[in-house]
Amino acid sequence: MSEKYVTAISNGRISTSGFFGKTWRYSSEAELIEVIHKLIAMDYAFVHQPAGWPPAAVLEDLQEKGKSFRMERSNYKRMQSDPAELGR
Repeated sequence: MSEKYVTAISNGRISTSGFFGKTWRYSSEAELIEVIHKLIAMDYAFVHQPAGWPPAAVLEDLQEKGKSFRMERSNYKRMQSDPAELGR
C-alpha cells in the first residue's frame, strides 16, 4: 500500500507512515494546525480507531474547540485503522 497516512499526533510530533513515513514536529497548537493543513493538502489520510487518541480524533477536537481550524470532516481523508496494525 502506498497511501500516505498519519498514525499519531502526540507530544510535539506528528508521525506518518506508509512509503512516505516521516515525523513532523510542532511546538504550539498554531504550528500543529499549520502542519495538519499541509498534510491535508498533500492528501494524507488520518487514522481513526475506536480506542485511544487517534489523529482523526485530534482533528475533531480542534474543530470542536474552534481553534482557527475550519476544516469540514469531508475535506480530509480518514482511515478506520492503521494498515500496519492489521497484519499483527
